[in-house]
Amino acid sequence: MIQQKTRVGVEGGLHGKVASALVELASKCKSEIHIQKEHATINAKSIIGVMILNVKEGDEVLVQIDGIDEAKAMSSILSLLSGEDEVN
Repeated sequence: MIQQKTRVGVEGGLHGKVASALVELASKCKSEIHIQKEHATINAKSIIGVMILNVKEGDEVLVQIDGIDEAKAMSSILSLLSGEDEVN
């Protein structure tokens, strides 16, 4: 298992399009992926969970990944959360 804190740099936070892109990305991974904000932890493969977490731009989250492709998954998830990957 690996975990890393990151500050969300996506303009507007994890709104509809970005939340959907996160779930799609997480769902392609074999690893279990969870995101924690304050005391709430959700499964990143659940659109409802991601929306309920209500992550805004500038919020700090903890990304936890456990599985065979965890390193690649972490890199991809962090890139999306940072705003480096443009979501169309």
